[in-house]
Amino acid sequence: MTQHSYTMAILLKDDYFVQGAGLPGRFKAEKVEFHWGQSNGSDGSEHSINGRRFPVEICGVWDRLPKSVTLRALGVQSLENAD
Repeated sequence: MTQHSYTMAILLKDDYFVQGAGLPGRFKAEKVEFHWGQSNGSDGSEHSINGRRFPVEICGVWDRLPKSVTLRALGVQSLENAD
């Protein structure tokens, strides 16, 4: 696990793969990243959806084998107003 300022990454040492569903090859899971802002409501996400940023973001990072392309998948982008 590594942490830098408002980012934390969990490095995956076992082999987890994803393929099919239109992906151009076989991808190995490398890490799960968490990004957050300075305080509640601040823009902590690295990525946006339709120009909107979110307080928190979870990303999965996979590398194509052989390594030539990195695939990023966005997970949870907002935990606000869960009711």
